[in-house]
Amino acid sequence: MTQVKLIKTAQDYEQALARLTALIDLDFASKLEDRDEIEMLVYVIDEYEQRIFPINPPHAIEAIKFRMEQMGLNETDLIYYIGSKSKVAEVLNGTRNLSLNTYRKICIGLGISAEMLEEIEELIEDELDARLVDERRGQAEIEIEIDDL
Repeated sequence: MTQVKLIKTAQDYEQALARLTALIDLDFASKLEDRDEIEMLVYVIDEYEQRIFPINPPHAIEAIKFRMEQMGLNETDLIYYIGSKSKVAEVLNGTRNLSLNTYRKICIGLGISAEMLEEIEELIEDELDARLVDERRGQAEIEIEIDDL
């Protein structure tokens, strides 16, 4: 077994891929002997790829649209979750925000992954935090103006 090292450069990455490919091309008995090396190579290659080639998850609305397309659904199928057809259109066009509870219902109903739901919840919480900061800033400005009178 060759000692597996962390991948720090593109050259290290290419060497690790080549070694992994060579190990995978071996017969089954040899693969069993090199199982630990294969697992370590897969791990360091994956870690490098996530660091160098990150793939950002889709925006929540894009995920919903994609899932609708996969399931052969149209806007009227979302009325159950959102309300009227006009509200559905506004949501899908990005002109209306959804509550966290509605996002949850849609994700569960359409079978959207838990990771996406967690990301949606984090985005909504961040948005709510930003709104609270803006409200407090506005209240502070009003208090300053009143105190100046």
